[in-house]
Amino acid sequence: MKLCTHNGPFHADDVFAGALLAFFYPQAEFVRTRDPAIMDECDIVFDVGGIYDPARGRFDHHMADFDEHRENGVVLSSFGLLWREYGLEYCEGDEELAGKVEKTLVDPIDAVDNGQDLYKISDLEVHPFTINSIVQAYRPSELDSFDFDDGYSDAVGWAGFMLERVKLRAKAKLEAERYTRSIMDDARDAKYVIFDKHVPYSSVTDDYPQSLYALFPGTNKEWIIRAAPLEKGSTQNRKSLPEAWRGLEDKELEAVCGVAGAKFCHRAGWIAGANTKDAAIKMVELAIAHSAR
Repeated sequence: MKLCTHNGPFHADDVFAGALLAFFYPQAEFVRTRDPAIMDECDIVFDVGGIYDPARGRFDHHMADFDEHRENGVVLSSFGLLWREYGLEYCEGDEELAGKVEKTLVDPIDAVDNGQDLYKISDLEVHPFTINSIVQAYRPSELDSFDFDDGYSDAVGWAGFMLERVKLRAKAKLEAERYTRSIMDDARDAKYVIFDKHVPYSSVTDDYPQSLYALFPGTNKEWIIRAAPLEKGSTQNRKSLPEAWRGLEDKELEAVCGVAGAKFCHRAGWIAGANTKDAAIKMVELAIAHSAR
């Protein structure tokens, strides 16, 4: 198996495209050239060659008439074209997982490679250090002793690790969201829901308009009360925790709310903590009763 891309300087799209192919063909030989005769000897050619034809193993996107894009308008690069072919299989047939990886990693790489702006520089005039910045760090400089082919090989190895990490984190988040929804579906009319582990509560609350609070274990053996955001991504709450509690801790908070074991309440009223589950339940029930008055 021979995998071919262009020689010379490389970018995030051909690096991550190479990493995706290396996952499926770990024993394949990478060939870096712009020679059409050599390309014709290769099984898959990407980001070079002037042809997009999956049936022939050709995945270039530099042609003047190229118009492959997603519904959001992002034009596909070589990475996106190969993701279209291999992404679902890479994500073990899970369409939702493949969609999350696509939105998180593939979309940004495709857009930037095709000159589509994703952000504007603020008045601070500081440019972010992006995936492309990291990939460019693998290119040789006048002070290095390695060449572009060596740099590309190293960059592909790094990209393979990153691709796996993005998939793993997206899978964990997706499984957590599915678990959260399953619990909330069983308590659809409840104003608060108790979970046995930390969950991405705020990312699913748009579908549960009656829910005001979630309770779950914290990282330091305390119990956490989380107010539902007004909508996903909002800094406003459907029902903030009582104003009199905000900014207080320990004995001072216990005295104000009347719950032994009350630990803290954030000054913005979106999160609070208690030393025990029972104390957290008492606090959230008081908060609901307070908001109902």
